[in-house]
Amino acid sequence: MKNDECTECKGCNLPFCRLCTGLSRSAFSLLKSEELDDYSWHCKSCKTTIPTLLEINKNIKELSTKQEKRLTDLEERFNNLDLNTNKQISEQLDVVKVKVKSEIKDEVKKDLEGLVENRFREMEDRSRRGLNIVVFNLEEGHNKNGKENQLLDESKIKYIAEKLGVKDLLIQTSYRLGKPKIHESNSKPRPLK
Repeated sequence: MKNDECTECKGCNLPFCRLCTGLSRSAFSLLKSEELDDYSWHCKSCKTTIPTLLEINKNIKELSTKQEKRLTDLEERFNNLDLNTNKQISEQLDVVKVKVKSEIKDEVKKDLEGLVENRFREMEDRSRRGLNIVVFNLEEGHNKNGKENQLLDESKIKYIAEKLGVKDLLIQTSYRLGKPKIHESNSKPRPLK
């Protein structure tokens, strides 16, 4: 058979002779002419499968479009979620910063107040101790009553102060430093403060 009496199926690309196509000579000649470049011939097998293939292709395109839209929506949601997450983290960090600054400020304030109070007490204590007098080698009283011994010690201190020219001496408290030495008769007297 001559090559000009064959045509190709546009679906499966197999060659078919004019007799197998079932076309008349004039229809076959018209098909082979350049006037029908946009027309394509399909064999019986392809004619039955092409609508199914076209439907499958249409479904695939629809699914692809839906998937692309879903992917775009997911990307958009992810970007919004990322922005929202960053915003929430930033807001939470700001809250934590304010809270930590406040707590640090309160702690520093308490520490400073404590330091100032301790320093003030220390200064008062030094001031009080600056007025203290410690007298050595002043004979201790031997009374069993500690209060009587204390009054005796205070009267001795006032006597010494008068001899030194100190008038109106105010004794807030007086006591002996160290442990009493009860059984030692020739022991040195404890200092009097």
